[in-house]
Amino acid sequence: MANGYPEKGGLFIKSRRTKSRSLVLGVDAAWTLRNPSGLALIEGADPGYRIKRLARSYEEFTEGEGFIIKNGFKPTGSLPDFEAILRVCESSGEGPVSVIAFDMPLSLNPITRRRASDNLISREYGSRGAGTHSPSPLRPGELSDRIRASLLALGYGLGEEAGEKGVFIEVYPHASLIELFDLKYRFPYKVHQTKKYWPSLSLEERRVKRVEVLNQLLAMLARWYENLAGFLEPLDPDDQYTGFELKGREDLLDALICALTGGLYLEKRIHGYGDSEGKIWVPKL
Repeated sequence: MANGYPEKGGLFIKSRRTKSRSLVLGVDAAWTLRNPSGLALIEGADPGYRIKRLARSYEEFTEGEGFIIKNGFKPTGSLPDFEAILRVCESSGEGPVSVIAFDMPLSLNPITRRRASDNLISREYGSRGAGTHSPSPLRPGELSDRIRASLLALGYGLGEEAGEKGVFIEVYPHASLIELFDLKYRFPYKVHQTKKYWPSLSLEERRVKRVEVLNQLLAMLARWYENLAGFLEPLDPDDQYTGFELKGREDLLDALICALTGGLYLEKRIHGYGDSEGKIWVPKL
C-alpha cells in the first residue's frame, strides 16, 4: 500500500484480458460554454493504457501539440466541434474512437431534472461523499442536447445502443476513483473545494495540501497509464500556481479518469446505473 491507497497488483494494475488498441476519448465536460473542458485520448496497452493526446480545452485539443505540462496560457470554454475533435483523434491513432466517456449528464431526451441514474449513484455512493449534482434545463441543458445530437449524427450511439462508429457514455470520476482504488470515501482533489475539505487549515496550509493531493492522484493514475510521466510532471509544492493552472491540472486528471472508465467499458469491467433514458457507468473490478 502506497500513500494509504491499495496497489492492486504492483506498479501497474493488471488487466484481466489482453487489451485491444482501440482509441478511447475522455472528456471532463464543462456544463456551460464559459468554462474549458479537459480531454484525454488513450489506447489500450498491456498491462495498462497509453496516453495519445491531452488538453485542457476543446480548442487546445484540436490546435495544440498534443500535451500540456505547464504554461501561462489560460484555456477558454467553447462549443465543442466533435467532427474536428474526432478527426484529430483518428490522426493520432489507428482507426476511429470506439468509446467517448463524458463527465456530463447525457440522456436520450432533454434533461429537465434529476434522473434515475443520478438517484441510483447517490444511493450507492452518497454515504461516501460521491452523490451526484442535480442537472437542470440550464446546466447542462441545451449543451448536453447539442453534444448528443452531434455525436449521433457522427455515427455514435448512447451507451448500450452502439452506433456505426462506437458509443458515447456518461461517467462520474468520483465514483470511478472509489472503485478503481478501493477508497472508503471520495478523494479530495477538487481545487475549489479546499476550504470545505480542510476548514481548520490556514490559507497557506490549504495551498500546500491542494498541490499534495493533486500529485497524489497523479501517482495513483500512473499505475494505469504507462506513459503518464511523459505528459504530466508532479507539481512543485514550493511554486505559487495560479487558480487556472491548478484547475487545468484537475481537469486533465478528470479527463484521464473518464478515459480510463471508457477503457474499462470496452473490457466489460463496468456497471451501468440508470434506465432506458441513460446510465452512469462505474468501474467494477
